[in-house]
Amino acid sequence: MYFDPKPKKRKEDLYDREKELEEFEKSLKTSPLTVVTGIRRLGKTSLILVGLSDKPSVVVDLRGVPQSREGLYRRIEFAMNEFFKRHKNFMVFHQLTIQSPFTNLNIQNKQLSCLLF
Repeated sequence: MYFDPKPKKRKEDLYDREKELEEFEKSLKTSPLTVVTGIRRLGKTSLILVGLSDKPSVVVDLRGVPQSREGLYRRIEFAMNEFFKRHKNFMVFHQLTIQSPFTNLNIQNKQLSCLLF
């Protein structure tokens, strides 16, 4: 459906974005950082979601998150849980710890994707 206000997730739902999708997928393979910019309502999120749809990835949507650590952690937790529901056959890590001045995240006995977006 072309005129649905929600972001597209399937390649066949994108309209005339083959070149941008190809560039995005090439950038994912060759660059450590990929930035997608454009004016509002142009389809950036749709392009990203379609480009990542066949790749193991965790997409954390930060729109509307309360400006608190708890809000951020809950949104990350939701995204990780969604990933694990879809990808049950990933390598299992015994423990992953991410520490910074702002967070101390400890994940035990969980599967982890290769790309955090």
